[in-house]
Amino acid sequence: MGSKWLTATALSGGSGGGVTLTRQVITPTASQTTTSTSMDDLSNGSATLADREDGMALCIFFANIEMSDNSNQYQIGLEIDGTDQFITSNHSSANNVTGNAIISQIFDTDGQTLQLRWKVAGGTATLAGQTTTMSKCVILEIS
Repeated sequence: MGSKWLTATALSGGSGGGVTLTRQVITPTASQTTTSTSMDDLSNGSATLADREDGMALCIFFANIEMSDNSNQYQIGLEIDGTDQFITSNHSSANNVTGNAIISQIFDTDGQTLQLRWKVAGGTATLAGQTTTMSKCVILEIS
């Protein structure tokens, strides 16, 4: 059985053309910390989505976080237009060891603002600062 590929022609109902795909990458400020026990914005962690009729976005947010205390947990989330929409369950990492969490969501593109957020149950969380393990959010928008 051969491979199947998703093509612009297939997406446009066979007429060819008319499909727009864009990519945005959010790279939050490395080595920032939080002690907040309520969802808080990540610095340099926002993007504005395109306003496209019948458009969709795939958002994948991968965070590398180090906790100062292994008895505490952290969560990451996505806020859309000022409302928390997608929040992970609690994650923990060993004391001073980097752990990771990921969110992937698909939603409509309506020109909304996306903000990356996080919180801790206690202690201090630090966003990994190494270039090879930077936290990122990749957004693919298609219409």
